[in-house]
Amino acid sequence: MEQQQEEMFKDLDFWVAESHTTDGREPNSFLTEPPLVFVTQRRKFPENQIKNMKHVIYNLLVDGLENTGENVLVKPIVEGGLHRGFELVNGETTKRKLAELYAFHVRKVNLLFENEHSLAIRDLYKFYTRDCLQLMSKYFERKGRDKFYYIDIPLYVENDTLEKAEDRILMMRTKDRKNVKRKRGSYNK
Repeated sequence: MEQQQEEMFKDLDFWVAESHTTDGREPNSFLTEPPLVFVTQRRKFPENQIKNMKHVIYNLLVDGLENTGENVLVKPIVEGGLHRGFELVNGETTKRKLAELYAFHVRKVNLLFENEHSLAIRDLYKFYTRDCLQLMSKYFERKGRDKFYYIDIPLYVENDTLEKAEDRILMMRTKDRKNVKRKRGSYNK
């Protein structure tokens, strides 16, 4: 039987001898060992592609899923195996960091190099924190102080590509725009 197999495959370039495998496992180990599982790494949007606060939250969610330390700002709310929303973890520290990210990515202002103790900068932090949380409340349903739930379209889906994430971000509409669209549709009928 071995001679028949060798004769069948002797002209083929991709034939691999039985005496070795490419991943270092024993020959024919696929019959007894489970297959190797490759885990895909979650990808964040590069800095040059971050255009709005939804991109910032997406990147913070990826950080929260990959790291389980004190530096996590946002962690996902998972119910029934699906991502339903996200939660701000450290309260005021997270809100301060969100204000800095909002100022940098949305308003194009870098607050990190300013004197934290000046009155103007403290007011800017308060203003940007309030403005950032109001903006997030337009796209996500806010429950309590620090929890935000997806309305129609989830921001983060496990094992999805950045292209699909970008499409979902572009499809997300504010609550007001959704209500206007529904009202227009009801008058046309």
